[in-house]
Amino acid sequence: MNDPLGQVMAHLNKNHFHRDLAGLLAIESVRDDSRQGPGQPFGPGPAQALAYMLQLADRDGFEATNIDGYAGRIAWGAGEDILGILVHVDVVPATGDWASPPFEASIRNGFLYARGAADDKGPAMAAYYALLGLKEAGFKPKKRIHLIIGTDEESDWGCMARYFATEPMPSLGFSPDADFPLINGEKGMVTLNLTAKRTATGPLKILQAGERANMVPDRAEAILIGDQTAHLADRFPAWCQDQGLQGQADWVTGDVKLTLQGKSAHGAEPAAGRNAASYLAAFLQAYLGQGLDPTISFISDCLHRQPDGAGLGLAFSDEVMGPLTVNAGIVDIQPATSRVNINIRYPRGLTAEEIVDRVRAKAAAYGLDLAYDGPAKAVHYIPADDPLVATLLAVYQELTGDATAQPLSIGGGTYARMMPKAVAYGPLFPGEDGQLHQANEHIALASLYKAIAIYQEAIRRLTEKAD
Repeated sequence: MNDPLGQVMAHLNKNHFHRDLAGLLAIESVRDDSRQGPGQPFGPGPAQALAYMLQLADRDGFEATNIDGYAGRIAWGAGEDILGILVHVDVVPATGDWASPPFEASIRNGFLYARGAADDKGPAMAAYYALLGLKEAGFKPKKRIHLIIGTDEESDWGCMARYFATEPMPSLGFSPDADFPLINGEKGMVTLNLTAKRTATGPLKILQAGERANMVPDRAEAILIGDQTAHLADRFPAWCQDQGLQGQADWVTGDVKLTLQGKSAHGAEPAAGRNAASYLAAFLQAYLGQGLDPTISFISDCLHRQPDGAGLGLAFSDEVMGPLTVNAGIVDIQPATSRVNINIRYPRGLTAEEIVDRVRAKAAAYGLDLAYDGPAKAVHYIPADDPLVATLLAVYQELTGDATAQPLSIGGGTYARMMPKAVAYGPLFPGEDGQLHQANEHIALASLYKAIAIYQEAIRRLTEKAD
Protein backbone atom coordinates (compact mmCIF):
# COMPACT_ATOMS: atom_id res chain seq x y z
CA MET A 1 0.00 0.00 0.00
CA ASN A 2 2.13 2.92 -1.29
CA ASP A 3 -0.53 5.58 -0.87
CA PRO A 4 -2.83 4.65 2.03
CA LEU A 5 -4.60 8.02 2.02
CA GLY A 6 -5.30 7.85 -1.69
CA GLN A 7 -6.40 4.21 -1.49
CA VAL A 8 -8.94 4.97 1.23
CA MET A 9 -10.26 8.06 -0.52
CA ALA A 10 -10.68 6.08 -3.74
CA HIS A 11 -12.68 3.29 -2.12
CA LEU A 12 -14.61 5.11 0.61
CA ASN A 13 -18.34 5.22 -0.11
CA LYS A 14 -19.00 8.70 1.26
CA ASN A 15 -22.75 8.42 0.78
CA HIS A 16 -22.89 5.29 2.92
CA PHE A 17 -20.62 6.87 5.53
CA HIS A 18 -22.81 10.00 5.69
CA ARG A 19 -25.96 7.89 5.93
CA ASP A 20 -24.69 5.73 8.78
CA LEU A 21 -23.24 8.68 10.69
CA ALA A 22 -26.39 10.77 10.27
CA GLY A 23 -28.43 7.95 11.77
CA LEU A 24 -26.17 7.83 14.81
CA LEU A 25 -26.15 11.60 15.26
CA ALA A 26 -29.96 11.66 15.20
CA ILE A 27 -30.10 9.71 18.48
CA GLU A 28 -30.27 11.97 21.54
CA SER A 29 -27.92 9.80 23.56
CA VAL A 30 -27.69 11.97 26.69
CA ARG A 31 -27.60 10.10 29.99
CA ASP A 32 -30.97 10.16 31.73
CA ASP A 33 -30.99 8.41 35.09
CA SER A 34 -34.73 8.98 35.50
CA ARG A 35 -35.36 6.52 32.66
CA GLN A 36 -33.01 3.72 33.63
CA GLY A 37 -34.17 0.17 33.10
CA PRO A 38 -33.11 -3.29 31.99
CA GLY A 39 -30.71 -2.99 29.08
CA GLN A 40 -30.55 0.78 29.43
CA PRO A 41 -28.58 1.56 32.60
CA PHE A 42 -28.01 5.17 31.52
CA GLY A 43 -31.40 5.77 29.96
CA PRO A 44 -32.84 4.98 26.53
CA GLY A 45 -30.71 7.35 24.45
CA PRO A 46 -27.27 5.80 25.09
CA ALA A 47 -28.77 2.31 24.81
CA GLN A 48 -30.33 3.16 21.46
CA ALA A 49 -27.05 4.54 20.12
CA LEU A 50 -25.22 1.39 21.22
CA ALA A 51 -27.82 -0.83 19.56
CA TYR A 52 -27.49 1.21 16.36
CA MET A 53 -23.74 0.60 16.14
CA LEU A 54 -24.14 -3.11 16.81
CA GLN A 55 -26.80 -3.34 14.11
CA LEU A 56 -24.33 -1.89 11.62
CA ALA A 57 -21.82 -4.55 12.67
CA ASP A 58 -24.38 -7.31 12.13
CA ARG A 59 -25.19 -5.88 8.72
CA ASP A 60 -21.53 -5.85 7.69
CA GLY A 61 -20.59 -9.31 8.95
CA PHE A 62 -18.70 -8.47 12.15
CA GLU A 63 -19.20 -10.18 15.50
CA ALA A 64 -21.34 -7.90 17.67
CA THR A 65 -21.83 -8.24 21.43
CA ASN A 66 -24.00 -6.17 23.77
CA ILE A 67 -22.78 -6.12 27.39
CA ASP A 68 -26.08 -5.61 29.23
CA GLY A 69 -26.61 -2.20 27.62
CA TYR A 70 -23.53 -0.79 29.34
CA ALA A 71 -21.13 -1.24 26.45
CA GLY A 72 -20.67 -3.16 23.25
CA ARG A 73 -17.98 -4.86 21.22
CA ILE A 74 -17.48 -5.19 17.49
CA ALA A 75 -14.90 -7.94 16.99
CA TRP A 76 -12.85 -9.04 14.00
CA GLY A 77 -9.72 -11.07 13.41
CA ALA A 78 -7.91 -13.86 15.21
CA GLY A 79 -4.89 -14.28 17.45
CA GLU A 80 -3.76 -14.18 21.06
CA ASP A 81 -3.27 -10.43 21.34
CA ILE A 82 -6.06 -7.86 21.19
CA LEU A 83 -5.96 -4.39 19.67
CA GLY A 84 -8.57 -2.28 21.45
CA ILE A 85 -10.17 0.75 19.83
CA LEU A 86 -12.31 2.51 22.43
CA VAL A 87 -15.07 4.92 21.39
CA HIS A 88 -18.24 6.27 22.97
CA VAL A 89 -21.70 7.09 21.65
CA ASP A 90 -23.10 9.09 24.57
CA VAL A 91 -23.03 12.89 24.38
CA VAL A 92 -23.39 15.89 26.67
CA PRO A 93 -26.63 17.89 26.63
CA ALA A 94 -27.10 20.24 23.66
CA THR A 95 -27.22 23.50 25.58
CA GLY A 96 -26.74 26.93 24.06
CA ASP A 97 -27.89 28.60 20.86
CA TRP A 98 -27.54 26.26 17.86
CA ALA A 99 -27.73 27.41 14.24
CA SER A 100 -29.25 24.06 13.26
CA PRO A 101 -30.97 21.25 15.23
CA PRO A 102 -28.28 19.63 17.39
CA PHE A 103 -29.52 16.09 16.77
CA GLU A 104 -29.73 16.43 13.03
CA ALA A 105 -26.66 16.12 10.80
CA SER A 106 -26.21 19.44 9.02
CA ILE A 107 -23.47 20.05 6.45
CA ARG A 108 -22.41 23.65 5.83
CA ASN A 109 -19.31 24.74 3.92
CA GLY A 110 -17.71 21.34 4.24
CA PHE A 111 -18.34 21.02 7.99
CA LEU A 112 -20.64 18.58 9.74
CA TYR A 113 -22.63 20.16 12.59
CA ALA A 114 -24.36 18.13 15.32
CA ARG A 115 -23.92 17.18 18.94
CA GLY A 116 -21.42 14.33 18.82
CA ALA A 117 -20.02 15.24 15.39
CA ALA A 118 -16.54 15.53 16.92
CA ASP A 119 -17.11 14.01 20.37
CA ASP A 120 -17.35 11.12 19.73
CA LYS A 121 -19.84 9.79 17.19
CA GLY A 122 -18.01 11.11 14.13
CA PRO A 123 -14.69 9.55 15.21
CA ALA A 124 -16.46 6.34 16.29
CA MET A 125 -17.95 5.96 12.82
CA ALA A 126 -14.58 6.80 11.25
CA ALA A 127 -12.95 3.99 13.24
CA TYR A 128 -15.76 1.63 12.22
CA TYR A 129 -15.35 2.49 8.54
CA ALA A 130 -11.60 1.96 8.86
CA LEU A 131 -12.31 -1.61 9.99
CA LEU A 132 -14.93 -2.06 7.29
CA GLY A 133 -12.53 -0.85 4.60
CA LEU A 134 -9.84 -3.30 5.67
CA LYS A 135 -12.33 -6.15 5.80
CA GLU A 136 -13.70 -5.39 2.34
CA ALA A 137 -10.14 -5.14 0.96
CA GLY A 138 -9.43 -8.69 2.13
CA PHE A 139 -6.97 -7.85 4.92
CA LYS A 140 -6.42 -10.68 7.43
CA PRO A 141 -5.38 -9.33 10.84
CA LYS A 142 -3.03 -11.48 12.93
CA LYS A 143 -4.49 -10.04 16.14
CA ARG A 144 -8.04 -9.78 17.38
CA ILE A 145 -9.49 -6.32 16.94
CA HIS A 146 -12.09 -5.12 19.43
CA LEU A 147 -13.95 -1.90 18.68
CA ILE A 148 -15.29 -1.26 22.19
CA ILE A 149 -18.27 1.09 22.45
CA GLY A 150 -19.03 2.95 25.67
CA THR A 151 -22.26 4.68 26.68
CA ASP A 152 -21.28 6.71 29.76
CA GLU A 153 -18.00 8.45 28.90
CA GLU A 154 -19.39 11.92 29.52
CA SER A 155 -20.36 11.08 33.10
CA ASP A 156 -18.91 8.39 35.33
CA TRP A 157 -17.46 5.78 32.93
CA GLY A 158 -19.69 3.13 34.49
CA CYS A 159 -19.87 1.54 31.05
CA MET A 160 -16.16 0.72 31.03
CA ALA A 161 -16.17 -0.43 34.64
CA ARG A 162 -18.86 -2.95 33.71
CA TYR A 163 -17.16 -3.97 30.46
CA PHE A 164 -13.75 -4.73 31.93
CA ALA A 165 -15.26 -6.52 34.91
CA THR A 166 -15.97 -9.47 32.61
CA GLU A 167 -14.38 -8.84 29.21
CA PRO A 168 -10.75 -9.26 28.11
CA MET A 169 -8.30 -6.39 28.40
CA PRO A 170 -6.58 -5.44 25.12
CA SER A 171 -2.80 -5.58 25.11
CA LEU A 172 -2.57 -2.26 23.25
CA GLY A 173 -4.88 0.23 21.66
CA PHE A 174 -6.05 3.75 21.00
CA SER A 175 -9.08 5.96 21.46
CA PRO A 176 -10.15 8.30 18.61
CA ASP A 177 -11.46 10.95 20.99
CA ALA A 178 -8.98 13.82 21.07
CA ASP A 179 -6.35 15.24 18.70
CA PHE A 180 -3.74 14.29 16.17
CA PRO A 181 -0.84 13.61 15.96
CA LEU A 182 -1.52 11.62 19.16
CA ILE A 183 -1.98 12.07 22.89
CA ASN A 184 0.39 10.05 25.05
CA GLY A 185 -0.28 11.98 28.25
CA GLU A 186 -3.62 12.63 29.97
CA LYS A 187 -3.93 14.57 33.18
CA GLY A 188 -5.45 13.03 36.25
CA MET A 189 -9.01 14.01 37.15
CA VAL A 190 -10.80 14.51 40.40
CA THR A 191 -14.35 15.82 40.89
CA LEU A 192 -15.34 17.29 44.24
CA ASN A 193 -18.69 18.27 45.74
CA LEU A 194 -18.66 21.19 48.15
CA THR A 195 -21.83 21.61 50.18
CA ALA A 196 -23.21 23.76 52.98
CA LYS A 197 -26.43 24.29 54.86
CA ARG A 198 -28.04 27.71 54.46
CA THR A 199 -30.32 29.87 56.51
CA ALA A 200 -32.07 31.98 53.92
CA THR A 201 -31.96 35.28 55.83
CA GLY A 202 -30.12 37.29 53.17
CA PRO A 203 -31.36 38.65 49.87
CA LEU A 204 -30.28 35.66 47.74
CA LYS A 205 -32.93 32.97 47.33
CA ILE A 206 -31.40 30.72 44.69
CA LEU A 207 -28.62 30.59 42.12
CA GLN A 208 -28.39 27.80 39.57
CA ALA A 209 -25.98 27.04 36.74
CA GLY A 210 -24.49 24.07 34.92
CA GLU A 211 -25.45 20.51 34.07
CA ARG A 212 -22.18 18.56 34.02
CA ALA A 213 -18.87 18.80 35.87
CA ASN A 214 -16.98 18.61 32.60
CA MET A 215 -18.73 21.57 30.96
CA VAL A 216 -18.20 25.26 31.63
CA PRO A 217 -21.75 26.49 32.41
CA ASP A 218 -22.95 28.95 29.79
CA ARG A 219 -26.04 30.17 31.65
CA ALA A 220 -26.78 31.16 35.24
CA GLU A 221 -29.89 32.43 36.99
CA ALA A 222 -30.39 33.98 40.40
CA ILE A 223 -33.56 34.96 42.28
CA LEU A 224 -33.23 37.75 44.85
CA ILE A 225 -35.71 39.27 47.30
CA GLY A 226 -37.02 42.30 45.45
CA ASP A 227 -37.34 44.87 48.23
CA GLN A 228 -33.68 44.33 49.19
CA THR A 229 -32.19 44.23 45.71
CA ALA A 230 -34.28 46.53 43.52
CA HIS A 231 -31.22 48.63 42.70
CA LEU A 232 -29.61 45.64 40.97
CA ALA A 233 -32.24 45.58 38.25
CA ASP A 234 -30.73 48.80 36.86
CA ARG A 235 -27.05 48.01 37.49
CA PHE A 236 -26.92 44.45 36.18
CA PRO A 237 -27.37 45.06 32.41
CA ALA A 238 -24.70 47.76 32.41
CA TRP A 239 -22.30 45.54 34.37
CA CYS A 240 -22.86 42.70 31.87
CA GLN A 241 -22.09 45.07 29.03
CA ASP A 242 -18.86 46.11 30.73
CA GLN A 243 -17.88 42.44 31.03
CA GLY A 244 -18.69 41.72 27.39
CA LEU A 245 -21.54 39.41 28.41
CA GLN A 246 -25.27 39.26 27.82
CA GLY A 247 -27.59 39.45 30.80
CA GLN A 248 -30.92 40.79 31.90
CA ALA A 249 -32.86 41.61 35.04
CA ASP A 250 -36.59 40.90 35.34
CA TRP A 251 -39.20 41.30 38.03
CA VAL A 252 -40.91 38.00 38.87
CA THR A 253 -43.73 38.11 41.48
CA GLY A 254 -41.97 40.78 43.47
CA ASP A 255 -38.48 39.28 43.20
CA VAL A 256 -35.55 40.22 41.00
CA LYS A 257 -34.43 37.55 38.54
CA LEU A 258 -30.95 37.90 37.08
CA THR A 259 -30.05 35.85 34.00
CA LEU A 260 -26.50 35.74 32.66
CA GLN A 261 -25.25 34.17 29.43
CA GLY A 262 -21.62 33.04 29.48
CA LYS A 263 -19.71 30.83 27.06
CA SER A 264 -19.51 27.07 27.35
CA ALA A 265 -16.32 25.08 26.84
CA HIS A 266 -14.96 21.65 27.61
CA GLY A 267 -14.18 21.26 31.29
CA ALA A 268 -10.59 20.38 30.37
CA GLU A 269 -10.12 23.89 28.94
CA PRO A 270 -12.05 26.19 31.28
CA ALA A 271 -10.06 29.23 30.16
CA ALA A 272 -11.67 28.86 26.72
CA GLY A 273 -15.11 29.53 28.21
CA ARG A 274 -16.71 32.19 30.38
CA ASN A 275 -18.23 30.61 33.45
CA ALA A 276 -21.69 32.12 33.88
CA ALA A 277 -21.91 30.91 37.50
CA SER A 278 -18.69 32.55 38.64
CA TYR A 279 -19.43 35.80 36.81
CA LEU A 280 -22.86 36.03 38.42
CA ALA A 281 -21.35 35.27 41.83
CA ALA A 282 -18.74 37.98 41.29
CA PHE A 283 -21.45 40.50 40.45
CA LEU A 284 -23.47 39.64 43.55
CA GLN A 285 -20.37 39.81 45.72
CA ALA A 286 -19.42 43.21 44.33
CA TYR A 287 -22.84 44.81 44.73
CA LEU A 288 -24.27 43.06 47.78
CA GLY A 289 -21.14 42.68 49.86
CA GLN A 290 -18.89 40.04 51.38
CA GLY A 291 -21.51 38.84 53.86
CA LEU A 292 -24.08 37.96 51.21
CA ASP A 293 -23.51 34.19 51.30
CA PRO A 294 -20.42 32.08 52.09
CA THR A 295 -20.83 29.98 48.95
CA ILE A 296 -21.04 33.08 46.77
CA SER A 297 -17.93 34.43 48.47
CA PHE A 298 -16.10 31.14 47.88
CA ILE A 299 -16.96 31.13 44.19
CA SER A 300 -16.03 34.78 43.73
CA ASP A 301 -12.83 34.64 45.77
CA CYS A 302 -11.49 31.20 44.86
CA LEU A 303 -12.90 30.23 41.48
CA HIS A 304 -13.83 33.28 39.43
CA ARG A 305 -11.42 33.78 36.52
CA GLN A 306 -8.93 31.42 38.15
CA PRO A 307 -8.96 28.30 35.94
CA ASP A 308 -5.36 27.59 37.01
CA GLY A 309 -6.48 26.77 40.56
CA ALA A 310 -4.58 29.68 42.12
CA GLY A 311 -7.55 30.60 44.31
CA LEU A 312 -7.53 27.09 45.76
CA GLY A 313 -3.78 26.99 46.30
CA LEU A 314 -3.39 24.59 43.40
CA ALA A 315 -1.44 26.57 40.80
CA PHE A 316 0.96 23.97 39.43
CA SER A 317 2.40 23.01 36.06
CA ASP A 318 4.46 20.17 34.60
CA GLU A 319 6.87 20.82 31.74
CA VAL A 320 5.45 17.92 29.71
CA MET A 321 1.78 17.84 30.69
CA GLY A 322 1.16 21.53 31.32
CA PRO A 323 -0.85 23.27 34.05
CA LEU A 324 -3.52 22.09 36.45
CA THR A 325 -7.03 23.36 35.59
CA VAL A 326 -10.19 23.88 37.64
CA ASN A 327 -13.77 24.09 36.36
CA ALA A 328 -16.81 24.95 38.48
CA GLY A 329 -19.25 22.88 36.46
CA ILE A 330 -22.39 22.95 38.63
CA VAL A 331 -23.61 25.53 41.13
CA ASP A 332 -26.91 24.95 42.91
CA ILE A 333 -27.76 27.33 45.75
CA GLN A 334 -31.19 26.77 47.29
CA PRO A 335 -32.85 28.30 50.37
CA ALA A 336 -31.67 25.49 52.67
CA THR A 337 -28.58 24.10 50.91
CA SER A 338 -25.82 25.02 48.50
CA ARG A 339 -23.60 22.90 46.29
CA VAL A 340 -20.60 23.60 44.11
CA ASN A 341 -19.27 20.82 41.88
CA ILE A 342 -15.71 21.35 40.67
CA ASN A 343 -13.69 19.29 38.21
CA ILE A 344 -9.90 19.40 38.52
CA ARG A 345 -7.42 18.12 35.90
CA TYR A 346 -3.91 17.69 37.27
CA PRO A 347 -0.52 16.81 35.71
CA ARG A 348 2.33 14.69 36.97
CA GLY A 349 3.82 15.92 40.23
CA LEU A 350 0.61 16.14 42.28
CA THR A 351 -1.61 13.48 43.79
CA ALA A 352 -5.37 13.43 44.19
CA GLU A 353 -4.89 13.28 47.95
CA GLU A 354 -2.86 16.49 47.98
CA ILE A 355 -5.51 18.22 45.91
CA VAL A 356 -8.35 17.06 48.14
CA ASP A 357 -6.54 18.21 51.28
CA ARG A 358 -5.88 21.69 49.88
CA VAL A 359 -9.42 22.20 48.61
CA ARG A 360 -10.92 20.89 51.85
CA ALA A 361 -8.91 23.41 53.89
CA LYS A 362 -9.84 26.30 51.61
CA ALA A 363 -13.53 25.35 51.50
CA ALA A 364 -13.71 24.97 55.29
CA ALA A 365 -12.78 28.63 55.68
CA TYR A 366 -16.06 29.44 53.90
CA GLY A 367 -18.15 26.92 55.83
CA LEU A 368 -18.26 24.39 53.00
CA ASP A 369 -17.87 20.65 53.49
CA LEU A 370 -16.04 18.57 50.91
CA ALA A 371 -17.44 15.26 49.73
CA TYR A 372 -15.03 13.04 47.84
CA ASP A 373 -15.96 9.48 47.00
CA GLY A 374 -12.96 8.71 44.80
CA PRO A 375 -11.12 7.15 43.27
CA ALA A 376 -9.67 9.81 41.01
CA LYS A 377 -8.72 9.09 37.44
CA ALA A 378 -4.95 8.82 37.69
CA VAL A 379 -2.45 10.48 35.39
CA HIS A 380 -2.00 8.39 32.23
CA TYR A 381 1.32 8.56 30.37
CA ILE A 382 2.92 6.34 27.72
CA PRO A 383 6.56 7.25 27.01
CA ALA A 384 7.28 8.75 23.61
CA ASP A 385 9.74 5.95 22.76
CA ASP A 386 7.17 3.17 23.27
CA PRO A 387 6.63 1.10 20.05
CA LEU A 388 2.88 1.88 20.08
CA VAL A 389 3.53 5.63 20.16
CA ALA A 390 6.27 5.31 17.53
CA THR A 391 4.04 3.35 15.15
CA LEU A 392 1.03 5.63 15.41
CA LEU A 393 3.16 8.75 15.12
CA ALA A 394 4.89 7.34 12.02
CA VAL A 395 1.53 6.63 10.37
CA TYR A 396 0.36 10.17 11.04
CA GLN A 397 3.59 11.72 9.78
CA GLU A 398 3.63 9.66 6.59
CA LEU A 399 -0.01 10.18 5.66
CA THR A 400 -0.05 13.90 6.42
CA GLY A 401 3.49 14.84 5.42
CA ASP A 402 4.03 16.51 8.80
CA ALA A 403 7.44 15.09 9.70
CA THR A 404 7.84 17.39 12.73
CA ALA A 405 4.70 16.25 14.57
CA GLN A 406 5.28 15.15 18.17
CA PRO A 407 3.13 13.54 20.88
CA LEU A 408 0.97 15.79 23.05
CA SER A 409 -0.52 15.88 26.54
CA ILE A 410 -4.05 17.05 27.31
CA GLY A 411 -6.33 17.82 30.21
CA GLY A 412 -9.19 15.86 28.72
CA GLY A 413 -9.73 12.27 29.71
CA THR A 414 -10.24 9.57 27.11
CA TYR A 415 -10.83 5.85 27.30
CA ALA A 416 -7.13 5.36 26.53
CA ARG A 417 -6.50 5.53 30.26
CA MET A 418 -8.60 2.40 30.71
CA MET A 419 -5.85 0.26 29.15
CA PRO A 420 -2.28 -0.21 30.36
CA LYS A 421 -0.89 0.66 26.94
CA ALA A 422 -3.07 3.00 24.90
CA VAL A 423 -3.11 6.55 23.60
CA ALA A 424 -5.68 8.98 22.20
CA TYR A 425 -5.44 9.36 18.43
CA GLY A 426 -7.35 12.08 16.56
CA PRO A 427 -9.78 13.00 15.11
CA LEU A 428 -9.04 16.75 15.24
CA PHE A 429 -5.99 17.94 13.35
CA PRO A 430 -3.64 20.71 14.55
CA GLY A 431 -5.39 24.06 14.52
CA GLU A 432 -8.92 22.61 14.41
CA ASP A 433 -11.50 23.47 17.06
CA GLY A 434 -14.62 21.34 17.01
CA GLN A 435 -16.31 23.35 19.80
CA LEU A 436 -16.63 20.24 21.91
CA HIS A 437 -19.29 20.53 24.62
CA GLN A 438 -20.39 23.84 23.08
CA ALA A 439 -23.22 24.89 20.82
CA ASN A 440 -22.59 24.27 17.12
CA GLU A 441 -20.17 21.40 17.67
CA HIS A 442 -18.68 20.46 14.31
CA ILE A 443 -15.94 18.71 12.37
CA ALA A 444 -14.64 19.08 8.82
CA LEU A 445 -15.78 16.21 6.63
CA ALA A 446 -12.35 16.22 4.99
CA SER A 447 -10.82 15.62 8.41
CA LEU A 448 -13.11 12.66 9.03
CA TYR A 449 -12.17 11.13 5.68
CA LYS A 450 -8.47 11.63 6.42
CA ALA A 451 -8.97 10.13 9.90
CA ILE A 452 -10.48 7.00 8.34
CA ALA A 453 -7.33 6.59 6.24
CA ILE A 454 -5.04 7.12 9.23
CA TYR A 455 -6.98 4.68 11.41
CA GLN A 456 -7.04 2.10 8.65
CA GLU A 457 -3.29 2.23 8.11
CA ALA A 458 -2.63 2.26 11.87
CA ILE A 459 -4.82 -0.82 12.40
CA ARG A 460 -3.10 -2.58 9.52
CA ARG A 461 0.40 -1.96 10.90
CA LEU A 462 -0.54 -2.86 14.46
CA THR A 463 -2.19 -6.16 13.50
CA GLU A 464 -0.32 -7.41 10.43
CA LYS A 465 2.00 -9.46 12.62
CA ALA A 466 1.32 -11.65 15.64
CA ASP A 467 3.48 -10.66 18.60
